[in-house]
Amino acid sequence: MDLLLAAFSEEQGFAYTLFRYLIFPLVLLLVGGLTAHILYPRWQDSYLRRKALTERRSALGEDIVALMNGYVVCWRRLLEAASFLSQSHTDEVPDAALQDQQDKVQGFAAKRSDARDALMSALSRFMLYCDRADRTEIDAFITWDESQSNKRLAELPDIKEWRQWEDRLRARVSRVLRSSGR
Repeated sequence: MDLLLAAFSEEQGFAYTLFRYLIFPLVLLLVGGLTAHILYPRWQDSYLRRKALTERRSALGEDIVALMNGYVVCWRRLLEAASFLSQSHTDEVPDAALQDQQDKVQGFAAKRSDARDALMSALSRFMLYCDRADRTEIDAFITWDESQSNKRLAELPDIKEWRQWEDRLRARVSRVLRSSGR
């Protein structure tokens, strides 16, 4: 009742009272409803998409590190087995042991090829998330690795060189993940 009386008082006009107690709260309610109903879901959707992208990028980066390690281990095993095999030719080793060692070399070569294929696939997908400098580093590794595949086992570099490339790729993957806001 007092509100109604105040609305007709001469100090404050009816329009002022109507605006202050009815229209202004309705406008605030509409703006709040618009924000809650339209804008908040958009913000939330954008956040969830960025979060999913970051999680995919992180998982792929972790896969690359694990695959690179497996690839280097396959190379190490292959080089050791081939070295043992080449030494066995000069020594007097039974044919059965020599054949067993050749089978191991073939098995290690097959595992190395599978590990390389998985690594190259992961690197290709990871380059989607990289800038030009990161892609250049990954391309340099791929080019180097392809040049190694044309060499004979005796011509291949020491396993330390593969470990250096593993360290370089791990550092690059880590940098990309840090820069992406992981």
